[in-house]
Amino acid sequence: MLNDLIPGCFPAICAGFGMFLVGGANLVLRNCGVAFRVAATLSAVIVALAVATILDQPHVIAWTTLLIALGLLPCLLLAHNRFVRRASALFATILVAGSGLAVGSTMSLLRAEEAAEESALAELDLLKGRIPYAPNRHIKATTDRGTPIDLKEPNRAQDGANLTTLETKLIERFALDGKVIRRGPPDERSNCHGWVFTDGRSPISGEQVAIILKENGYFEVEVPEPNDLVIYGSPVSSLHTGIVRYVSEGQPVLVEGKWGIYGEFLHPIDDSPYGTAYTFFRSPRTGHLLAMVNVPDRDARLSAYSRAKP
Repeated sequence: MLNDLIPGCFPAICAGFGMFLVGGANLVLRNCGVAFRVAATLSAVIVALAVATILDQPHVIAWTTLLIALGLLPCLLLAHNRFVRRASALFATILVAGSGLAVGSTMSLLRAEEAAEESALAELDLLKGRIPYAPNRHIKATTDRGTPIDLKEPNRAQDGANLTTLETKLIERFALDGKVIRRGPPDERSNCHGWVFTDGRSPISGEQVAIILKENGYFEVEVPEPNDLVIYGSPVSSLHTGIVRYVSEGQPVLVEGKWGIYGEFLHPIDDSPYGTAYTFFRSPRTGHLLAMVNVPDRDARLSAYSRAKP
């Protein structure tokens, strides 16, 4: 988006700068002869074109030249001394017009840049699985020691086709095509932590994983076994939680997990969007589910949600 605006904004900025220089120089030299004013005008144009050259963008020099030529056509009148009386007003007009063009184009470029950045951040949020969540009104959960865990639910249903498209972009961005096996479709109703600790009933923030590990008896291990947890990033604020599925000597550990709001994937431990910094955890307890209360029938609840989803 921003690159599409460069051919318009950058030449306009350079041309406005050139017109500003032309107007200012000629105002200073308004009582001098035509030769001095022509030399000042050419010098100002050369400076503007030099700036356009430094920018090193396609077509900027050509468009800058054209805009300056169109903006300075009135200066041709100054070749005749009988117009000298009107020179001050004309040069002032050129100076003001050039300033307005340069400043206005710069502001347009900055606004476009800001909009492009916001758009990129919004897409990055979606690629990382970040969508608006609200407190979960239907399910409550605690650790084995009774500490409540904040569960979430999406504020609104997401477009399934859009999620699939973004999931494809995610795989392409991290060059994972052919390295991972998709085990389930995108679903914003849970994230990776919720997939592990609530059986996909609710998202859980990464900041709460540490208390779950501590109060549900997990301890760190060097050599993983099937059904161990793998925590990507720091256990203090987990970036991603997955479950070890296969361990075979001489082969990479295979991990299964849900990638944010996207699908469930089986993948080698070093092939995921979450990097290669991870820690394995094990617990003597059976399974990884939190103690949950007020849990409606999962299939019935998800079916109702699907019917309500546009």
